[in-house]
Amino acid sequence: MLNDIAEMGEPEKPQLQLINCANELAPADPSESNVGDDPNMKEEDCSYQKILDELTELAKMSKHLQVTNGGNEQAQPDPSVPDISSYPPMMQEVYQKSLCPGTRLNDEGELIDDPGVCHPRLNDKSEWVWIKHPTAPTPMSAFDDAMKCAVMLANGQSPASLNGIAFQPWQNAPKTLAEWVHVEGQAGIDEPPLVPKNGKQLAAGVVIEESDGRFWLVAPTNGFGGYKATFPKGRLEPGMGPQATAIKEAFEEAGLQVEITGLIGDFERTTTITRYYTARRVGGLPTQMGWESQAVMLVPESQLLKVLNHANDHKVIEILEELSGKG
Repeated sequence: MLNDIAEMGEPEKPQLQLINCANELAPADPSESNVGDDPNMKEEDCSYQKILDELTELAKMSKHLQVTNGGNEQAQPDPSVPDISSYPPMMQEVYQKSLCPGTRLNDEGELIDDPGVCHPRLNDKSEWVWIKHPTAPTPMSAFDDAMKCAVMLANGQSPASLNGIAFQPWQNAPKTLAEWVHVEGQAGIDEPPLVPKNGKQLAAGVVIEESDGRFWLVAPTNGFGGYKATFPKGRLEPGMGPQATAIKEAFEEAGLQVEITGLIGDFERTTTITRYYTARRVGGLPTQMGWESQAVMLVPESQLLKVLNHANDHKVIEILEELSGKG
């Protein structure tokens, strides 16, 4: 994983948490009560014990439910499941959660991802990483419009494909350093050696352009380093070249399989000398992003400078535009 990522502390956990990051029941403060939110709700309808009892019954009925296959389809209840229209509003919401954990209905009634309170994947120390300010998801329809920003969350929903390329897990992705050194997707382009200077370490990153003109960005978990959004990048490991590193970071941070298409240049940053490449997506599934990213975004070129909040990334865009004749 990235050496750039610092240890993330665990903020105080909320007292009331019906469904936590492991989709298990969590303790709650019995003194909490939502009576009064609904004038027609009785005390016994919203008691904590009643909620637990209802969820227990829902768990027993799980054999009647159709589970999603990795986020590509929305779960639908079996017709044998009872009608819940007579349930109190609170219980209807709890029931909806039990059908599609990690989702909620937006104001338009569309089922969208709700990341909860922590990343679904453990960090390098096998610890949960708590997300302080979750990135807002977008409906899947946003991916069909090349003029819109679109967002995927870890273990969330994903379109089946985009621009003729399926969203599927990279099944044979390298698992060892030796495999990453020789990873497919590296290009035989003419590039100078990447050498350190001023005591800074070497790193590599990748600018991935979709065929519809949008670019893939990642939202570092908890805005690490002051980045709300950035390009996938990371430090070189011993024996690994910059192209292999760039491909590896695209996979670990964005869940994407990419092929290098060109060289942008070398950029001196705060602690690294980073070489950036251009690349295209050839596979992968963004919802499988690693713990360093709390979201993966697809952003139109016209909005890049607005979404990329750090000056370091603005320099990369400026050079890219010059190389493409747009600068």
